[in-house]
Amino acid sequence: MLEFHNVPLKTILRRAIMSLPTNFNDILRFFEKDYDTAKEDNALSAR
Repeated sequence: MLEFHNVPLKTILRRAIMSLPTNFNDILRFFEKDYDTAKEDNALSAR
């Protein structure tokens, strides 16, 4: 685990995310969209 001045990376990421709520929501939306697309692709290729 990477650490900066004994602060765990998770904590740094969480602070960064909390300071950028709108960006994080956009990122989440992007991943959700991507995930749904992947599920559809898998369903199509399973047929």
